[in-house]
Amino acid sequence: VTVSLRGNNFNETGGATIAISNVAADDDNSLVSGNITLSTTYKTLKTLVPDTDTEIYYFLDVPTAQKAASYTSTFYFKGD
Repeated sequence: VTVSLRGNNFNETGGATIAISNVAADDDNSLVSGNITLSTTYKTLKTLVPDTDTEIYYFLDVPTAQKAASYTSTFYFKGD
């Protein structure tokens, strides 16, 4: 089973955004290797043998000049 991820940009009601490319996903809670940068199109995180599971960790890099606010986004998961 191929595990793929994508997402939408983070938005807040005043119009500020944080790009989804500021999010990295990984399966071992480390940004050293094996991570992917999310985008609005699906990217493969890993391939699993049937009847196994995995944990997925997300890391968000908030730009220093980013407006403080409540932001929302949606992440999507696909298994093929």
